[in-house]
Amino acid sequence: MKSGILELMGRIFQATKPTRPSPLPPAVNTYSEALSVCVDRGGYQEQDLVDIIVAKNILYLEKSRQNPVLGQEDWRTVMGLVAAERGESLRVVDFGGGAGNHFTIAQVVLGTDRGLRWNVVETPAMAISARPLERDGLRFFDDLLKARNDLGEIDLVFAVSSLQYTSDPLEYLQKIISVKPKHIFITRTPMSLAKQVSSVQTSRLFANGPGPAPAGRPDRLVNYPITFVSKAAVERLLQEEYQIRFETREEGGSFRAGAEKFDMFGFFCDRKR
Repeated sequence: MKSGILELMGRIFQATKPTRPSPLPPAVNTYSEALSVCVDRGGYQEQDLVDIIVAKNILYLEKSRQNPVLGQEDWRTVMGLVAAERGESLRVVDFGGGAGNHFTIAQVVLGTDRGLRWNVVETPAMAISARPLERDGLRFFDDLLKARNDLGEIDLVFAVSSLQYTSDPLEYLQKIISVKPKHIFITRTPMSLAKQVSSVQTSRLFANGPGPAPAGRPDRLVNYPITFVSKAAVERLLQEEYQIRFETREEGGSFRAGAEKFDMFGFFCDRKR
């Protein structure tokens, strides 16, 4: 694993000239249209974005091993672990879990001898680039069914700030439901209180991933499609097979598309018996 990480870090630290994205419309009609106006049309599979998230996870893991400190942004992971407490072992699918920082948090909270099995489901680009970070209990997949089959059964699906970046949030939520996890925790997800809206999100490259960015690389703007799914539609779909144990109300007005603002919500759900 060490040689793979060193090779990856060498590629990441190569300086690249920052680019300025073209002006983007505040809202578009579909995910495909949003992706077509992104700078390199890579969206969340843009290699620079993938590489910086992996690099930040490497630093985050090293820091956690030396001096584990949890921040306010980590409460969601802790809340999901507490709500899904299942004794001596826990089988988790982390949908859109980046390069595995939620697993690092879980080990800090529960200990490294807890029998955690944590399968991250990500884009093909992320799943490949994050493989050097695989270790006992943590694996990366680009397919939800393969991740489920590897575990046998799923105690908990985490979907932390991920559904909004898929091509169709309701379709992917249905896929999550179809693998029949005992619990689902959707969190940090901006939703529309009316109809579904698509747009383009712009952020700093270094704002993606946990903790500080590595030195030796210029920051720049990146963009990717985002969909504000109907909150009512999410609730209806969940309630077909799950009981919503509690809802979370998170940051208000954190996202915009045109004149509309969108709040972030979450749901912890138990599969109906």
